[in-house]
Amino acid sequence: MRSKLLPTLMVAVVVGVAAFGVGYWIRGDGELHPPIYTADCYTTSDAASCTVGNTTYGFRSDVLWTDNTGSSHEDGWPECLPHFQTVKAVRFAASVVWIGTSGSSVVLWVDCQNR
Repeated sequence: MRSKLLPTLMVAVVVGVAAFGVGYWIRGDGELHPPIYTADCYTTSDAASCTVGNTTYGFRSDVLWTDNTGSSHEDGWPECLPHFQTVKAVRFAASVVWIGTSGSSVVLWVDCQNR
């Protein structure tokens, strides 16, 4: 039993350290300044996708966002992206997250200030 627990624990520690490192890089001294785009976005009941050139960025359920009064929200659904609609000229920050040779295009923040 103990021999099965050790690999699981090691994976959990590695994932935790990686998450801390990414968080530190994004908000700490190694600040990440992802590009900000303006694009049309399409929403479903729990996801959104925004296409810039040949790249489609997306998110599911929760994302960082700023409301029309300038208040920041760490999670939840952006008020300027009603479900099941195409929304024109959405301002957002996004990045491609690479793991090996595979990348995922992710929306990191949505700006609802001028809507």
